[in-house]
Amino acid sequence: MQACEWTGDHGRFTAQISTAGTGTADRDIHGLVDSFIDPMRRDAIGQIRFENITGVGDDATAVLEQRDESRGILNDVAILVVHRGGDSERAAVTMSGSRAAPCS
Repeated sequence: MQACEWTGDHGRFTAQISTAGTGTADRDIHGLVDSFIDPMRRDAIGQIRFENITGVGDDATAVLEQRDESRGILNDVAILVVHRGGDSERAAVTMSGSRAAPCS
């Protein structure tokens, strides 16, 4: 995995590129959503809008949500997951928000 992180006055932006993936952008992005929803709210995952994006890579899914604790969304977050490459698949993940994971 290759990763970079930029932190500024407007928060954190993280970009990651890897050959490891679960096979779909939708599955990968669902795994990232847990970092910004209230774990005590069983309905929080249902409050997130997952958007399939056509024309970007072979498969892409995005989440763009504003903090709304009444819906179980704990922070402003923007995530885009793009898969491309078939058998030699590459996954790119970009995240912006105060809960974006630090790069390693």
